[in-house]
Amino acid sequence: MRWHVGPPPRDELFDPAPPWRRLREPRQIAVSIMLSLPLGLLAALAILVLGAALAPQRQTVLVFSVRFLPFVAFVLAVVAVHELLHAVTFPGSLRSPHVVLGFWPRALLFYAHYSGELSRERFLLTLICPFAVMSAASLLLSTIDPAHQGLWLSAGAFNAFASSMDLFGFVLIAIQVPRGARLRNQGSVTYWKPA
Repeated sequence: MRWHVGPPPRDELFDPAPPWRRLREPRQIAVSIMLSLPLGLLAALAILVLGAALAPQRQTVLVFSVRFLPFVAFVLAVVAVHELLHAVTFPGSLRSPHVVLGFWPRALLFYAHYSGELSRERFLLTLICPFAVMSAASLLLSTIDPAHQGLWLSAGAFNAFASSMDLFGFVLIAIQVPRGARLRNQGSVTYWKPA
């Protein structure tokens, strides 16, 4: 594993010539972000609705501190766990030299990147893992720790919203890429080839 500041690194040894095909996705990161926001909002709303339905209390109070430092710590903790969950699903997990954790200041994005080839199924798993694990954990914790239910549901809803790009990527790959195909990224561009 290594750290990187800037957009996801390009692999100079990878040639995206046929049989590789570029995934049909927006070429501008800002467009991808804007198109993914509705998915993030729906996912966050779903977590809140499920949390309220499972709530042992009559009323759920969401917790977002207006104090700056606790809010920043909250956001960074959720983002760190989210990106680590991506990284542990990559082949070799955190020990792999192909795993990159990074921050792209221009896009204001933290990311986990894998510089090798992945099966379609593994790629989909890496995209959905943080959303699925943290959503389930937030719902479970909100039911077994009702005293902090607002905190757990806030963390789950924030993570669901922050998963918007992952959910968007999941949908694009599930629709466009056939089963058994191989995928890889070249920087922030995704390529795939048939099995």
